[in-house]
Amino acid sequence: MNKSVESNKQVLNHVINLERLMETFEVSNKVGQIDETGVRRLALTKEDKIMRDMFTIWLEKAGLEVRVDDFGNIYGRREGLRNDLAPVMTGSHLDTQPYGGRYDGILGVLSGLEAIRALNDNNVETLRPIEVVVWTNEEGNRFAPPTPSGSGGMTDNFTKEEIYESIDADGHTFREELEKIGYLGDMINRPEEIHSYVELHIEQAPVLDRENISIGIVNGDRGFNIIEVTVKGETGHSSGPPMEVRKDALLKASEVIVTIHEIIKEHKSAMITIGKMNVAPGHNSHIPDNVNFIVQIAHDEEIVLNHIIETIKDTSTVLVEKDGLEIELDVRVAFPRAHFSERIVKEIEAVTQDFGYSTLHMLSGGGHDANNIASIAPTAMIFIPCKDGISHNVKEFASEEEIEKGANVLLNTVLNLAQQEDNLE
Repeated sequence: MNKSVESNKQVLNHVINLERLMETFEVSNKVGQIDETGVRRLALTKEDKIMRDMFTIWLEKAGLEVRVDDFGNIYGRREGLRNDLAPVMTGSHLDTQPYGGRYDGILGVLSGLEAIRALNDNNVETLRPIEVVVWTNEEGNRFAPPTPSGSGGMTDNFTKEEIYESIDADGHTFREELEKIGYLGDMINRPEEIHSYVELHIEQAPVLDRENISIGIVNGDRGFNIIEVTVKGETGHSSGPPMEVRKDALLKASEVIVTIHEIIKEHKSAMITIGKMNVAPGHNSHIPDNVNFIVQIAHDEEIVLNHIIETIKDTSTVLVEKDGLEIELDVRVAFPRAHFSERIVKEIEAVTQDFGYSTLHMLSGGGHDANNIASIAPTAMIFIPCKDGISHNVKEFASEEEIEKGANVLLNTVLNLAQQEDNLE
């Protein structure tokens, strides 16, 4: 990771209106507010609709042409001098985790809008059009299997059938809920081509905050896989079969989980999270006969990640079958490592140098919408610190000072890209 320190260089770039930007945060913070500082705004819920409606109004008031595609992605387009050229795009998502914070995804969307407002304030014309986008269901926590539906569908990394037929805990499909909130748009509204995509995001890790660095320049994303594991045993009365003959699926699943963690410890930079489990029959008077859990696993190198997954499959199968139980391991979602555009990275570097902001080159591990967009267009990300690296948590926090710096970098990077006639790559 390459690090640069803060300087006192005179700034000649455009700047955002921080007060106005924070006013949009104040509105967002109240839509689905939980506890004092958290937000619960799951995709395609009433709260999501309220926030989408408000953001659409803001786009229109900024003079943007608004359209919605068949996955509910919202695009606000600011025309350029050459509207035959592909647009520069920026944005992120407005949905949150069940116990989420105020900044994850939201920062990128609201800062994208503020960039447009700042350009309007100064009557800046751009050669290329600029589009601000809200991607649908980036968090992927409401519908199963979990996918970043909007960006994944638009880029054809997931099929429309996969996304439309994914279901929530109450049996409602993605398509039904998209139509219910009034955001089932048309396929014709997908972008035909994207010149470049830049996404501003909180880091969701402690590096920038710990090192007192203002801007993370993201060279790529390490990617991750989501594996569904099901262990099958045999149920019975809790006071019936002796312990030594039981085929307790929960006990065996627990052994598998411990084994998986031991495997992960053998690989530097590997990360694993098991945050969801279902147990059946689900009653204290029954021996569990079916346990299903989700494993999210990541590593910097795809070849190592694939090796870890195969090791988990082989080791877990032997562990379970030796006691007469069954196991199924299926890779449900695979996000390959994303390589971001060197030219956009250099644009971000130039802007941060002009502002004198301290920087650090780094990899992302979040599996953001940018991962999907990178498969069809030159892409990069800008990170700002979040306190103690806490995210997906009501304690998630980013200071106004760091938000302002990130939004300034986004504004000027997007502006510079929008003045370029040539294609990047």
